Amino acid sequence: MGTKNYTTLGKNEEFISTRRMAYSINEAAVLLGVSPNHLRNENTRGHLKFVRSGLRRILITDTELRRYLEGQVVE
Repeated sequence: MGTKNYTTLGKNEEFISTRRMAYSINEAAVLLGVSPNHLRNENTRGHLKFVRSGLRRILITDTELRRYLEGQVVE
């Protein structure tokens, strides 16, 4: 059986996605199998965009991570 990506909210059977909207640099590095420094270098080169949450926390949105991966296709 597959893992569901949603949860039920009450009697109305409304659904909300439980997929993450953003990842820390370390989390994204683990997902991609690369080092956090590689992702920082990709950001410096303009290949991957980071967003800041608060004063110190840097995140990579799920949408940006997927866009970056689509550009990494090896032919």
